[in-house]
Amino acid sequence: MLTAAAIVVILLSQEITFHVRTINAYLREYQEEYTREGVLIEAVALLEEKGEGFVATNLPSSFAPSYAFTITSDTITLTKDREVVLRAGIRWEGKKLSVVYVENNFVRPFSQ
Repeated sequence: MLTAAAIVVILLSQEITFHVRTINAYLREYQEEYTREGVLIEAVALLEEKGEGFVATNLPSSFAPSYAFTITSDTITLTKDREVVLRAGIRWEGKKLSVVYVENNFVRPFSQ
């Protein structure tokens, strides 16, 4: 038969294990968001460098090799393993490029 102290230790260890798993899940999602943001910034910088009218399909990212991006006249689409993970609406205002909205699988849309 287990003592009260042993039961408390078992329950606490289960809570600690659950807490560690939760924190690790948050960290993985935070790292993914950071990576997506980095790839989006890379695509925006390339488009600003090339200028209005530049289009590209499935360019591999140098920031995160498992990602690729497609640039059209009004969107930047990020893919990972051929799955769309982020779509950003863009607009040229004179010589300046603006990101109008950003959508991912969880947030639709974020606009400024």
